[in-house]
Amino acid sequence: MKNNNKDTNLKRVYKSNYRRVLLTEVLPYEVPILLTNEGFYLRPHNPNEAGLLGTILHSHKETQPFTFKIVKTASSYRTLHLIHPSSQQDFVDFYKTYNSLICGLTARSEYTLRAPAEVAAWYYEPDNLLRDNVVKDEGAEANVDESMSVQFKYASSFFLYKKYSFLYKFYDSYEFHRLEKKFKKLLKFDISKCFDNISTKRLGEAVKSEKYQKEHFGKHNFENKFSKLMESANFGRNDGLVIGPEFSRIYAEIILQDIDKKVLQANLHLQGEYDVRRYVDDYFLFYNDEKVGEHILTEFENSLEKIKLYLNESKVSRHRAPFLTGITMAKKDIQDIFSALFDTFDESKKGVRPDIALAENVDSQTDQPEEKITFIKYFKGPGVVANRLIRDIKAIVRSNEIEFETITGYFFTVIKNKIHEVYGYSATLDDNQQENVLKFLLVIMDVTFFVYSMDVRVRSTFLVSQISILCCRIAKLMKPVYGDEIVKKVQDEIIFTMKNKRADKVSSGVEVINLLIALREISGDVDLVSESNISNFIFNEETKNIQSANYFQIISVLFYMKNNTHYHNLKRKLKSIVLEILATRRASVYSEAAHLLLDLVRCPYLDRAFKSRMIVRSFETEFGRKPSSTELRLQYKRISLHDWFVDWSEMGIKIERLLQKKELKTAYE
Repeated sequence: MKNNNKDTNLKRVYKSNYRRVLLTEVLPYEVPILLTNEGFYLRPHNPNEAGLLGTILHSHKETQPFTFKIVKTASSYRTLHLIHPSSQQDFVDFYKTYNSLICGLTARSEYTLRAPAEVAAWYYEPDNLLRDNVVKDEGAEANVDESMSVQFKYASSFFLYKKYSFLYKFYDSYEFHRLEKKFKKLLKFDISKCFDNISTKRLGEAVKSEKYQKEHFGKHNFENKFSKLMESANFGRNDGLVIGPEFSRIYAEIILQDIDKKVLQANLHLQGEYDVRRYVDDYFLFYNDEKVGEHILTEFENSLEKIKLYLNESKVSRHRAPFLTGITMAKKDIQDIFSALFDTFDESKKGVRPDIALAENVDSQTDQPEEKITFIKYFKGPGVVANRLIRDIKAIVRSNEIEFETITGYFFTVIKNKIHEVYGYSATLDDNQQENVLKFLLVIMDVTFFVYSMDVRVRSTFLVSQISILCCRIAKLMKPVYGDEIVKKVQDEIIFTMKNKRADKVSSGVEVINLLIALREISGDVDLVSESNISNFIFNEETKNIQSANYFQIISVLFYMKNNTHYHNLKRKLKSIVLEILATRRASVYSEAAHLLLDLVRCPYLDRAFKSRMIVRSFETEFGRKPSSTELRLQYKRISLHDWFVDWSEMGIKIERLLQKKELKTAYE
């Protein structure tokens, strides 16, 4: 291990602390920034909890997950699940009992690129979260040969993963290049709606055998326990998995590794004539002979069909070496235009160093332009420069025949890293350089929000929010004449985007919700969005016409409105909707009702009388009677004692920190 500054930030994970499952394994990536589970994790676990709270937390029954949709592409959506708190707690005990077996069962395939290898023992904790500059997508801890080159941050996953935490790392790996040398053809395919179609009945067959599973159905063993938990978290359904939690990927991985083994064993006579790699449900088949390639594809197709899984015919693609896709070429082209943009950086003052306290810890191994920012040269017309860049980006997308969503993650991450470097120098710039930083950031914001308008998804929203907040941090280090213009530009772009990408009737609105949260972080106590605008942006209705609202919308809008009186009508409408939800859905069964009750009783922006009404309403729904005054006081005290899933505290909410942690989880792409 190299002795450098990063090593001092390596923290040991207490492996016996199984409650960290609540932080790493049970939440989807695509939830509002505010939702962290940190309060739930920190609360002492009391299996003897009584009353309404005990009934909610320890129901030991089938629970209904909160189902929500996010934008997947410009024309499609993805359904995800936030499981009930009691189901989340059940998985803590399961991981405690079976973590070693899980690692054993996910080490059976030679083809897999991402699988649990062991319980994570270390994580990396930077002193300043804003220093972390790594071009990547979200992902789990990775176990690779150069293991210590990976930055372990927080406890981002319960397990250490092999081989690659992100798919792009496979493309850039020595392993991929070796396969490219050996095989001249590549066939890529995936499973259609994999998680939706996996039956919980298949796990036992994958772990043991179909005969063994039938003979031992209902026995208290790993496969039956895991299947039962999956079904209980999904309201008893056995056709399809809850989508979003990491444990669902593990469940699918065990089943798909069994398919890998069967195809490998059935084709030992072709060993050396083909090779396969699989990243979750995406397959990469390498071969030279067309007959061999088609045969192995058919073998996978037939094996998957036996467990009612089917290939996505529209996504089968064939490539010849060198294996350069449109996405790869587009990233190279984006690198080139960024290099041209960063030519505005003047290397003539290399003797001046950035503020180490702000800019240290930059990872030089990232896939990005190599220019190091010192001072920015003067350039005219930010609008002209921005329009030229936008034109070039559109040309890249069109000429490589790709969609914007395939390159926006890379695009925004490179921008974020460069702004980190600018931030490191901002405190030392003179007036002329501050003016040039202003012009540079105006260009960046124009280009960023144009590209974002082409791909308003949860993932891109997280990155754009980080870019926006970082630009405003730079502005605070500058003179008001420059800094105020930057902040106003960011605010105007966010509001313009929310106006044009308001919530629709299909998705849950997480994309727009997160912009609203970022806007509050940027604007502080200044209210930039009216009650009418919030109603239209988030609910697509006038305030008086709002008939329904979901958990995500309610907590996020309350966070933005706080106790400001000019949002009185909207707050009153949301209170009415909350009481209706609690009156019709038992909090011990419905995840949305449980999350609403626990988080809102703790919420500082609601009055105590209303919180008591919430408890009374839930009590009536759960037990068919009103609570006594003693019961009401006790439940109020127990629920409001600590945070649950949202950190409501003024000092505790650090949107930058929460956004940074988002980069450590894997999206369901």
